[in-house]
This record gives sequence, C-alpha cells and structure tokens, in this order.
Amino acid sequence: MTEAFDPDNRPYGSERLLGALVRGDSAAAACHRLLDDVRRFAGEAPQSDDITIPAISRQRED
Repeated sequence: MTEAFDPDNRPYGSERLLGALVRGDSAAAACHRLLDDVRRFAGEAPQSDDITIPAISRQRED
C-alpha cells in the first residue's frame, strides 16, 4: 500500500497509512478503510504493484 502512487507520482507512504488507521477498528474494518483510502489517493493513476494489507485481530482478556 505504501508504494501506491497518485496521478502526480507521489507515493502513498507510511505516514498516510498510519494516519488512516482508527483505534478500535476491527481487522476487517481497518482493511476496508485502508483500501478505500489508497484508492481515493491513487485516483486515476495506474496501479503500479499489488496491494497487500496484512491484518492481525486480537481480543483482550479482562
């Protein structure tokens, strides 16, 4: 994801990725949010590589 580019050839980057995350999201919700964000960012730019979103889900023990 960090290597996605916008129409001006600027990379999505780690900072943007971290900024798109929302504390408390489920792994599935985080993946959907990130994919939507990178697609908006890239706009009409051609996809330069595959898009991989690793996700880990965990539950807290109280």
